[in-house]
Amino acid sequence: MSKDNRALIGRSVELKELTDFATMKKAGFVYVRGRRRVGKSTLLKELHRTRPHVFYFFGADDSTVRGLLDSFADQWDQFTGKVRLTELKKLSWSRVFSEVSEYARAARSARQGSLPRPSGLVLVFDEIQWIAKAKSGCAGAIKEAWLDWERLGVKVIICGSSNKFFLQKTGGEETILRGLKTRSDIWISPFSLGQVKRFYFPKWKNEEVALTYMMFGGVPYYLNRIEDPDRGFIQCINDAVFKHDTIFLEEVDEVLRLEFNEHGLRTAKMVLSCLGLDGTTQAEIQRTTGLALTTVARALESLLDYGIVFQKSPAHAKRQNDAGMRFFMKDFYLNFYFQVLLSYKSKIESNKAKGLLFPQVLGNSNAHYFIQNFSGKAFELLVRYVLERRVPPDPALHRIFHLRDYEYEVLFYWDKETEIDILLESQTDRIARIIECKWVGVANDEGGRYLKEVVGKKYIPPSAYSVLRFLCVSKPLSAQFVASAKEEGVEVVGLESLFADE
Repeated sequence: MSKDNRALIGRSVELKELTDFATMKKAGFVYVRGRRRVGKSTLLKELHRTRPHVFYFFGADDSTVRGLLDSFADQWDQFTGKVRLTELKKLSWSRVFSEVSEYARAARSARQGSLPRPSGLVLVFDEIQWIAKAKSGCAGAIKEAWLDWERLGVKVIICGSSNKFFLQKTGGEETILRGLKTRSDIWISPFSLGQVKRFYFPKWKNEEVALTYMMFGGVPYYLNRIEDPDRGFIQCINDAVFKHDTIFLEEVDEVLRLEFNEHGLRTAKMVLSCLGLDGTTQAEIQRTTGLALTTVARALESLLDYGIVFQKSPAHAKRQNDAGMRFFMKDFYLNFYFQVLLSYKSKIESNKAKGLLFPQVLGNSNAHYFIQNFSGKAFELLVRYVLERRVPPDPALHRIFHLRDYEYEVLFYWDKETEIDILLESQTDRIARIIECKWVGVANDEGGRYLKEVVGKKYIPPSAYSVLRFLCVSKPLSAQFVASAKEEGVEVVGLESLFADE
């Protein structure tokens, strides 16, 4: 399957949502959001390609305000077939949007010929964080123009990867674009685990696909860097990630620069490098980095706001306080970069021959693709992600965890004696589900140890709640082991269960 076909076939729901918005018989204002590299632009370009009344404009991070205005003027004149904006010596966003209003007004009056119908014109602003640069006046001009556009039946799609932009420009009482959108955001999410296997690596083992997902998530741009999967998992990952020309050493800056300036970028990377696999408190980060506590606190607040990290506190703790909070990486790629790639950076940069560096990272092949200080906790992150998608693609996932609906909480728990990987609680059935995640095949000599570990987890659930225990593993287990686990009150969940797809 070609890259273009994957991008569109796997996005039929999202593309329909965009098409429905673009063809509705009234004005509208919507935000299209999602992680960088997830495929938002591909969908919007397809909408532009298939709908002649869609005007698409893209902003680049290295463009000047003048450059963006000139580019908009040129593309708009091509779109309308009239030379108007490009003849002007002085351009501003207010001026070019005034021209858009005039065009929409003429279309409304004409109602005939080749002009779009009054409800037809759709304006797409892609990578809005680079278009509406600081002090450019763009965001304010959009707000002002919307007063006309709404009356004229114009539809506006604002798309961006920066959570910071939407937080600062649309989220609060004083933000410029607050209150303009007419419907809920359209989110373009990463592909699911099942989609990645189906669209990208149908011949790979589930374990290989899952480990790849733990490195990159379901981000199409990253997955497209893995060429010719028929060469096999080891060779493909080695060539895409562990050779000197890889994109994945520099990509960390590309992701974080969306939200931080150069000074903030350095601080954010220092903080992220301290998180570790088991989470880190604010005080531990301060001690490790030597940064002022206020600097760390501000950095963590931004990282939380922008969805780069998440924080855990123990469920049902009698006393919640900031000192007990642990901070964890939320993004698969960033987690992989700081836990693995950063420590191999010099070796990767010097790997210019055809040598296989990746097997050294994997260590002993008998460990079932186990990456030291990464695989175990990354697997936990994967299981948590599948559960938090809230759209288990197959009822099988619900059956396995005995869930009746989507009204459950994914929680965490630890105290001085016990730490639970994932705690799933539902008020519907009043069941607390203890889920332990193990990224290795549970061999005979390990199975008993892991089983005792799960059974030994001490947890007192809320009043009137019962407890179920689950062991989630990456390798198929023997029927004998599954039976013995069930006798101990533990249900075994195999990796294949996580691949259930929409």
